[in-house]
Amino acid sequence: MPSKSNKYVQRAKYSPPPKKGDVCDCTRQSLAHSVGEITHLYPYFDENGIRQFSRTRHLMPPSEKYPKGDKTFRYCHHYRKDDEQGFRVTDPKNESLLYGQHKLIDAILAAEQPKVILLTEGEGCCEACWALLDMHATTTHLGKRFTEASAEHFRGYKGTVLIVVDKDHEEQKHIDAFNDEKTKEDYPGSAAALRKWKALKKIGVRVFFREAAVGKDLRDHLEAGKTFAQLKKVTLDEVQPLWLADVDFGHARGRGDG
Repeated sequence: MPSKSNKYVQRAKYSPPPKKGDVCDCTRQSLAHSVGEITHLYPYFDENGIRQFSRTRHLMPPSEKYPKGDKTFRYCHHYRKDDEQGFRVTDPKNESLLYGQHKLIDAILAAEQPKVILLTEGEGCCEACWALLDMHATTTHLGKRFTEASAEHFRGYKGTVLIVVDKDHEEQKHIDAFNDEKTKEDYPGSAAALRKWKALKKIGVRVFFREAAVGKDLRDHLEAGKTFAQLKKVTLDEVQPLWLADVDFGHARGRGDG
């Protein structure tokens, strides 16, 4: 099992070099940024296996605000495109892409679909699932957001999607932000999970929640030697309370514990 000391090491096979025909030909060298060392380069492919853009994870050096350092993410220039007026705007197709989407589409179109697909919080958790569970997993790059266009990639899937919820509600900085009456900031993991739940339910996908038995997220859980079966069931009621008003739970509140 990878140790915590190897937490920022990415397996080479998950970040292959650009190939002929890719829209995005970026590399770690071309994307080097003064914000901090690149620890991961996440290539985003479309359903045809063509790399459309890349996202990089940077390790920021210690600062007064973050004595232990912090992480941040950046997109390559292929993520946006020029509109008719010549302004750089987000490409809606790129916005909806999921990590490992070409593998996800192949799985959904297969004669024998996988019984379970894990929807994780972040690319690192997704890669940990591929490496340590050898299961189908995907994630979005949109943080707390999850668009209906992203959910559409799951249309036709007859198995079960398990949303693995990050336990941000156990971190003091998120607790403070949530309790601040001025900002009323949602727990990121909970907000993301509930928006995924809403979007997938809308297209008729069977979906439930899980969380790590050890650590904050799926990667922590797996690197601690825990198994898929040891993920904790979480009901809809148990997903932490939110300020967000864009999810209508209706009669389903209290369910989601499959």
